[in-house]
Amino acid sequence: MASTALKIIALSGIFAFGSYAPLLACDAVLNVVYFNSAPYHYEKDDGTLTGLDVEILENVLTTAGCQWRYTKMPLKRSLSALRAGLADAAMGASITPERERYAYFSQAYRREMIVMFMRKENEAARRLKRISDVPTSNLRVGAHLGSWYGYEYARLFEQSKDFRNRVLQSVDYENLYRALLADRVDVVIDDIFNGHALLLKLGVIDQVDAHVNPVNDSLTHFMLSRKSVSTATIESIDHAIRAFQHSPVYKSIIAHYVPEEYILRYPLLSTSPAIDDVSSKPDAPTAHAR
Repeated sequence: MASTALKIIALSGIFAFGSYAPLLACDAVLNVVYFNSAPYHYEKDDGTLTGLDVEILENVLTTAGCQWRYTKMPLKRSLSALRAGLADAAMGASITPERERYAYFSQAYRREMIVMFMRKENEAARRLKRISDVPTSNLRVGAHLGSWYGYEYARLFEQSKDFRNRVLQSVDYENLYRALLADRVDVVIDDIFNGHALLLKLGVIDQVDAHVNPVNDSLTHFMLSRKSVSTATIESIDHAIRAFQHSPVYKSIIAHYVPEEYILRYPLLSTSPAIDDVSSKPDAPTAHAR
């Protein structure tokens, strides 16, 4: 089972991503906590853990020369375990001041791009320039209750009654996409990876497109316990992230979870967020903050 599998990586030899790079080494087997949250980290029917963040994590830890195992637990319990040093690492983490008191954060390892999904025939939605145009456009918005979509959306929702009146909120993204297809909303705001995965699951990928202008672009990190993980291990992981993001394997993983047209439309998706100019720490949660 994924929760107990121990991944052992040889600490000698050479690991290559098109060019040779020496392995570094972590100082302990990392206990990585997770919960099912497709398409980022989830169990297949046979119990194997997979997903976008899992693929990136395992390649990064392999590059760093680390060993790891997985432990399944709910989000709140995983945060408590990281705080107490009973767990070592978590995927898909947002940086917050409260979390920084008990956890380190790795270099950003991928982007979380928030977009508006719309029916392909909806020309009015396609003509939107930005989310702030919604109150004057007569368009209706589907949004996940409690998710963070960036400061512009937050400001609009807080300050504009006209905007709030146009937002249908749900705790279930699948319900939002059903509302989109039933013409009860005109756009659904979602992380591009999550949206694409759900549209595939619902079998309606040919009916829906992503708006060319993103709503928000933020960064995602690994979170590591200050009580159980050394700064030397953090440095090894950060080094591995920077090295791995230059590899064709990194780009192929991103391309596996979104279609090529989205890569072309949003070229930042497959760039290296650990080393670019906008990789400073975000001061608010990501849309699927874990």
